[in-house]
Amino acid sequence: MKFLFLIMGIATICLASNIKAAKSKLWKQYINAKKNGKETILPNYSYAGYNLGKSGIPKAKGKVFDVTEFGAIPNDGKVDFQAVKDAVLAAEKNNGGIVFFPPGRYLFCEKNGYNKGIEIHGDNIILKGSGSGPGGTEIFMKHYMEPKNPKKMYSVPALFSFSLKKQRNRRPKLTTIIADAQRETFKIKVANPEKLKLGEYVILQMNNPAANKEFLAGLKTWDIWTTTNQKGVLVKGEKHCISKIEDNTVTFAEPIHCNIKSSDGWKVLRAPFGRGWGVEDIHFRGNFKEKFKHHKNFIHDSGWTFLSMTRGLFPYVRRSRFTDCSSAA
Repeated sequence: MKFLFLIMGIATICLASNIKAAKSKLWKQYINAKKNGKETILPNYSYAGYNLGKSGIPKAKGKVFDVTEFGAIPNDGKVDFQAVKDAVLAAEKNNGGIVFFPPGRYLFCEKNGYNKGIEIHGDNIILKGSGSGPGGTEIFMKHYMEPKNPKKMYSVPALFSFSLKKQRNRRPKLTTIIADAQRETFKIKVANPEKLKLGEYVILQMNNPAANKEFLAGLKTWDIWTTTNQKGVLVKGEKHCISKIEDNTVTFAEPIHCNIKSSDGWKVLRAPFGRGWGVEDIHFRGNFKEKFKHHKNFIHDSGWTFLSMTRGLFPYVRRSRFTDCSSAA
């Protein structure tokens, strides 16, 4: 038996050595391109972590709004929806705070018919439980949520939705890009930098059929894709933090990921974000017991959805569990 273990151990070491020796061609190209100042094929996503990877998630802080002080009673089998909503509203009125759930089970959607969850629009709101394991906090959805529009199965709201109010969600045009810029670089040249500010986030947006050839990589679209075919691919996912403004040159904290041709009509828009959103130490439990089938109906797609975060700057979910749900977060 010892001899067998020895052979297996040697085989494992040899296998590990072979794996270590084999390096991806893409990775080699990335290293060489970085050394020689050339364009990398792989995008650099090392800035994608919390706070662009510069720091870890901070410890939750702020005034505590205990849901039991607003009428929620864990483990009593009665609905806690309104009490938790009131605690969230109080935290928003305070310009932020920790909505705290002491240990126990909190009941939501105790009957069918709910088509509106708890909406969170204020900054610096943290939903914090007492742990996601045994003896901790459990948020239990007894029944699924229903779509806001019965004809649109994707219109089911999440139980908790973090988002910006309409008046905060405006994205006005600030300026235009007047020179080409290569992907995986950090600078753009703009027509007028007067409306730009250091530290603010902006969106780089383009919508032009002339750019289809590059962005579709030579692939042909379906005839029914009238918007893409007539108006062009819409690029609006490039969101960046301004780290430097010098004359008409704007430097970002992280690299751009699209090749920018000024002739395609790139715009710089304001990027509004909610800040300080977080969820931690909670067990979210639904009652979805069927075998999941994509697009079977609204129940399977999103009937048991616990969390939604839209346009948040470094929002996070940590030390939490999701059980028996069709769409966790």
